[in-house]
Amino acid sequence: MPILAKRWAGRLFGTNTGNLYIELTQDGASVKGVARFMDQLYGLAIYEFTGEFDKSLKIDCKPLNPKEGQELGDIKVEAILTPNGNLRGEWHSTIGTAGTLDAYPHEISSVPQDISKTDNVPEQIYNKNIRIGSVRLFSDNILKILAFIKQDFLQGRAVVTHIVRGSQATKYSEDFIREIETLGEINYLKVTIQEPEAHGINKVVVLELVENGVSEVRVSGINEAWVLGKAESIAEEIKPNQNILVTT
Repeated sequence: MPILAKRWAGRLFGTNTGNLYIELTQDGASVKGVARFMDQLYGLAIYEFTGEFDKSLKIDCKPLNPKEGQELGDIKVEAILTPNGNLRGEWHSTIGTAGTLDAYPHEISSVPQDISKTDNVPEQIYNKNIRIGSVRLFSDNILKILAFIKQDFLQGRAVVTHIVRGSQATKYSEDFIREIETLGEINYLKVTIQEPEAHGINKVVVLELVENGVSEVRVSGINEAWVLGKAESIAEEIKPNQNILVTT
């Protein structure tokens, strides 16, 4: 039976997103420990968990000393240990929230390591492109989409490119938002955001909406689940504003 690392760090995706840190002890097939989750919107939540690890990891998590007014449900997690040694799985809570997770072992060794021998190259970079049909967006739609795209990014700043009097203007999303009501009709819009993920590789989201040609959302990164989920969720966010007849 594989022995799980004592410390894990990773990310949660789905209805809640943010950083995850796990301290785990294992006794045969039984596991227990504490998980700390820093939600991007709602802050820190701490859970204690018990469960078992055989062919997969199955644990039940209960909130530990929740803050006043903080709504936290019990969570069930099921994850597999991939050939690369990381945990990948799904989580569901009793309050209806759910999603996926990825966690990587973060053991601390007192023995100096030769960094030159460490493999810092990911096995694969995943890419997902989804074509967007004909859409008509108003300012409030754009603001909502911008906010949605920026979720999952803690450091990266979104950059917006649009056409002004026949020329392209590029600015940070904060500046674009301040000016949006004065811009009038926009026939070209491109949103780009990226930040380091792991192994020196950036995770990237690009949404490009054009008047003539192919409009699409493009997502890339080393986390396959995140790449696929982020691309699909952005496309679904835009879909209600799609003109089906024109697209067809």
